[in-house]
Amino acid sequence: MTREVARVLAFVIALPSTAIAQAPWNVVITPTMNPLPIGACGAVRLSVLDASTNDVPRNSSGARVTIADFDMSVTADDRRAIVGSRIDDFHWSVCACQSAIVGSSATIKATYPAVALAERLRVADVSVESSAPVTIKARMNDQEPAGCAAVKAEQSVAVAMPTLTKPTADAPLVQSPLPAGAGPTARSPAAAAAPPTNVSATGFAPLMANISWSEAPNATRYAVWRGTSGTVSVERTSASHTAKQLLDTLPDPRPVYQYTVIAHYADGTSGAATAVPFTSPALANPSGFVVKDRGMGSVDFAWQPVGGAVRYRLDGPGIPGTGFYTTDTSTRYPKIPAGPGTWKITALYSGNYADYAKATTASAVIHVLPVHSKQWLTKSNGAGALAQVQTPANPFDPQHPCSPYLKTCESGAQVMNQGVNPGDLTMAYDPASTFWLSQVPSDNWVRTGLKRWLDVKLTLWNETNYHGELEAEYGNPLDLGVNRRANCAQEMKGPPYPGLRTVCYASAYGVAPGHAGFTDAVNSTPGLERANYVASTAYNPFNMPAFASEAYLLTMVIVQDPTGTSFLVFTKGPNQYNLAPKVTLDAEGPKLVPFACISCHGGTYNPTTRKVDGASLLPLDPGMLGFISPAVQSAQEEKLRQLNLMIRDSKPQSAIAQYLNGLYSGALATPGTKAVPDYVPASWSAQAGLYRSVVRPYCAMCHLAAQPSWNFASWANFEGNKALINADVCSAHIMPHAEVPFKGFWTKETGSMYLPGLLAASLGYPSC
Repeated sequence: MTREVARVLAFVIALPSTAIAQAPWNVVITPTMNPLPIGACGAVRLSVLDASTNDVPRNSSGARVTIADFDMSVTADDRRAIVGSRIDDFHWSVCACQSAIVGSSATIKATYPAVALAERLRVADVSVESSAPVTIKARMNDQEPAGCAAVKAEQSVAVAMPTLTKPTADAPLVQSPLPAGAGPTARSPAAAAAPPTNVSATGFAPLMANISWSEAPNATRYAVWRGTSGTVSVERTSASHTAKQLLDTLPDPRPVYQYTVIAHYADGTSGAATAVPFTSPALANPSGFVVKDRGMGSVDFAWQPVGGAVRYRLDGPGIPGTGFYTTDTSTRYPKIPAGPGTWKITALYSGNYADYAKATTASAVIHVLPVHSKQWLTKSNGAGALAQVQTPANPFDPQHPCSPYLKTCESGAQVMNQGVNPGDLTMAYDPASTFWLSQVPSDNWVRTGLKRWLDVKLTLWNETNYHGELEAEYGNPLDLGVNRRANCAQEMKGPPYPGLRTVCYASAYGVAPGHAGFTDAVNSTPGLERANYVASTAYNPFNMPAFASEAYLLTMVIVQDPTGTSFLVFTKGPNQYNLAPKVTLDAEGPKLVPFACISCHGGTYNPTTRKVDGASLLPLDPGMLGFISPAVQSAQEEKLRQLNLMIRDSKPQSAIAQYLNGLYSGALATPGTKAVPDYVPASWSAQAGLYRSVVRPYCAMCHLAAQPSWNFASWANFEGNKALINADVCSAHIMPHAEVPFKGFWTKETGSMYLPGLLAASLGYPSC
């Protein structure tokens, strides 16, 4: 029956019209399968045409008249030979029963209006009846269409167990009539055989009934009949069922069903047990529903199986409105939109029944990395040009006299110029000019070249036997995603360029940008395993035995004095260090120095001095750095305080200085003072949550070095720039302006909090 019903053709009416029919209609009935094979069902098509308009008639509400407005029936000499069935409002079919006679015929009749058709939906003054014959032909199969069984049961006389009209103490509320042969035979009404005993109907899953009974001695087979108070019984067992159990799938979870079990015997007698009621267990939905963000809009959904479910439906953000269906208990779905979302999973049972109102829900925040519209580290200052790159002049050049900028001069043919005045930095970049920094003459290049040029007492990162005791070591997970070893020195200088001179370097170790593992937390939190050092072993900056798991990437040197700031970058070559015109800080590749540096350190490139005016050294907030343990952080705190003191004093009136004073509760100059954990400036107290979650990790350090109008030193300053923030962060996607904070802001797993959404809501925007 199921396969045949699937072939039913929809009743289709074309040719739109708005006229109300006032004249007779032409109604044509067409059996789509004529002649009709025994055991088969065929669709019946009904077409309606208003003779006055030559169009499909419409009722007073303007709706077309359809087969649903007609009473449909089929008649034959033996009404058990052929049956009609309304599949739904637009489909009707006829079925030839196994008892039909080949060559016999039946009549299909359509009558308008249907008795049940509401008066307001009828076309006034129209009453139509039409009929068509259908002929029975040879048997297609041995299956009995379900409608035939129902008709037989309806015509049967319930001898053994009549229908109860009211409940009694010993009988169920409702018993459906039994089919012919269920009770005693017509030849011997009193010869009813023993019925099955201990009949029970239990449910272990929605729409599933488990019917069981005890054996009836000498019974040759058992028949199980199912019915409800409003329908006739239908047999649910085959003609050869001998088992004492039946697993039955229900057509609808709502009715109260009645199950009658009949024992059949070889002499033609049978015994029917008292009917037992059964109500389907409530429709259930999956438990254990979890949603996991896989990144870039890919999301995993998983749930526990539900007994009896034939498939599952997933609904929610990114899922089509018609739902996503699967027979599995997990799926990965792409292109889920960013932000917080809630999804539903529903179990569907036979007949597509489901409890959508009680669907299981799960929520998650989905992170999708947007495409940034501008190269990182190029905002405002641009990418720069090679001719603008800062390069110290060659101190070995015999044409240069000893510089008055240095306190001392050494004699010797190869060291005539030990340093460079700021005014000497006017040459264009020439790779050959780095030669003096990469040589290792008899007098080490550190002492004869770069260190003399720096003109401060600073033990450099690569001096022989230097084990890094003076360096602060930390991970840099929120900035460049690498480990760092940093040191600074500061001296007050006299003429010809008096003022405070600050020199800092930071050597970076870890996984290079663009390689697997870059920015991973484990790679941006140094182990600081000083126990690996052997005091008698000379420190080798190239082999780095104490940091075997850390690869040297580069060293950045920053020189700041009243004449401006210079940024130098050194990379390691074969047995030497090279002064590099470019630096690689992200997966986009090399960018020119100092322009990549200005993006965070601030300032403006001065083409005359070839330095940066207004640049700043940046704070080292221990709460934003990475350490392998609290003990390691504690051991580094004093070194960081000393470095922060020099950073503050390099620009004592700046927003950076104010931040550092607050970070150390006004005692930055006091030895042993530790930074305030999870520091929030007093000027941000009104939005402390936003500051901790968004501004501090992704904005503050660079913006503190920016011009005062957008240094984000206070909530008022931040809120005053909300239009600019919304445009750069949420629309153009150019901020945060470095790879690590940009990716962190958009994709960091923060539980139920969505950082872009928090930012937008705090500034009064609907979304980001």
